[in-house]
Amino acid sequence: MKRFLLSVALVVASVFGGYNLREASINKVQAVQSFGFNDRLDDDRVPYLSAYGSWRGADLANKINTVRILCDPSTKSCDTTQVDVHYVNDRPMMMLDTSSFAITRLDKELLQAEATPNDCIRQVILFDRVAKQVSLVRTKVGKDDLCSMIQNEPVIISLGDPWLE
Repeated sequence: MKRFLLSVALVVASVFGGYNLREASINKVQAVQSFGFNDRLDDDRVPYLSAYGSWRGADLANKINTVRILCDPSTKSCDTTQVDVHYVNDRPMMMLDTSSFAITRLDKELLQAEATPNDCIRQVILFDRVAKQVSLVRTKVGKDDLCSMIQNEPVIISLGDPWLE
């Protein structure tokens, strides 16, 4: 129940706290939540690591996004909540995605978590605890026709402040 309530809170915060309707007459929507990094893994009572912001990088499918990631060492997992804005017929539409990643490495410098592999891609989130940076690395693993649309080169994106137009 606690995990469900936390997920609902993250979704509400992402949708209502992470976007600003700007220039409503022309339906421009922008993510406004600045990058944040909270490393509380050494907290004896409730250890966690969280980050929020927007994915940044050259290979983004959508530049208008807000992401929240919460890692819980007791469950050895990181949960992501992401809202993307897509334009359909010049009207903004929000798309929500949630994913879970299993923590595969945790030490003083790095937390690494990997998504359940699928037939085409492998996704790994890296929290650099020293530099306070978050990256996501996606690599193609599938060779069959189903995976042909995915580029062969790895995609590396980082969590940061939102794109501004």
